[in-house]
Amino acid sequence: MACKQDIIKEMDFLSDRISTQVRTVALGLLGITWGLLIGKSDVALGIARSIGKNLMVIGGIAILAMFLDFLQYFFGYWYTYSLFNDMEKTNKEEVKYKYSDVRYRLRTCLYWVKQITLMIGVLWFIVVLFVYLF
Repeated sequence: MACKQDIIKEMDFLSDRISTQVRTVALGLLGITWGLLIGKSDVALGIARSIGKNLMVIGGIAILAMFLDFLQYFFGYWYTYSLFNDMEKTNKEEVKYKYSDVRYRLRTCLYWVKQITLMIGVLWFIVVLFVYLF
């Protein structure tokens, strides 16, 4: 049986892993699309001529996912820093999260949006590649 603290610890671990995977997959997707677009081999040139516009959009989606990841951590830091400042000003050792704060809400929203964005990019890439190959 798991207590609330165990669940929170597991969620923290998993969200960190998901964010790492988002960065890794987005960078890999960007690398693959860029490599196909600038490749000089006959295969790469054929792919670029056939699905180059799709590859450009997919690369853009990968960059967008990485930027959304950055924004998630930016708003998270900004919000956490403001809590720390409040604690310092009031000499408190504990403070309650204000879940309605726009920075907290943006952090949570961006966590999900970056994943969905990357999923769209990867699925688009798979479909485009599948259609090109078959």
